[in-house]
Amino acid sequence: MRLIGKLIKLTFLTVLCYGAIIVYEDFQHLLWPAIDRQEDIISNDYDITLINEPTGPHNESHTNPKQNSLKPDSDVKYSPSESEIKKRYSAAFEELYSQVNNKVTELMQAAYKEYMQKKERGEDISYLYFFTKYNRAAKNLEEATDEAFYSIYDSFVDELNTYGYDTEIANNYKSTYENKKSSIRTSIMKEAAKKF
Repeated sequence: MRLIGKLIKLTFLTVLCYGAIIVYEDFQHLLWPAIDRQEDIISNDYDITLINEPTGPHNESHTNPKQNSLKPDSDVKYSPSESEIKKRYSAAFEELYSQVNNKVTELMQAAYKEYMQKKERGEDISYLYFFTKYNRAAKNLEEATDEAFYSIYDSFVDELNTYGYDTEIANNYKSTYENKKSSIRTSIMKEAAKKF
């Protein structure tokens, strides 16, 4: 009997996750109280620090006033190699992925904590409520992440173009990002199925 109950819950969560209640998401602010902890997680901007731009052998100065700039400094006479550019942006993308993983973990922990609090108080557990609330938060997080990724990506492409390099390597990062997004969604679904 307990197994049947879990299967029903899992089936219900799966149906919900495939968009069966999309209509309800738009009315979330009318139906339930404001999202608190989730908004804190999502509203914190990503903080990406890039490796300093190369100064190169032809640059007189070893300090670049735009050290953390994503775009090349127009006063720099040295043209970075393709591998130097790739190295800087690889580090930025990895830092972004790390921060995304931390935010996803925080979001999952917040959902589970709220679930356990309701359960401990003996309140009815509404899976629709949890799905709607945390699915909206996850979508907002994905939008913020897309914005951060494409900001870095666009700068990467611009810099490759500026120095006359093929932008195909940037497209590889874009494909990797889309694949990571898909795998994160899958892992969230598996984790939610285990915990709820």
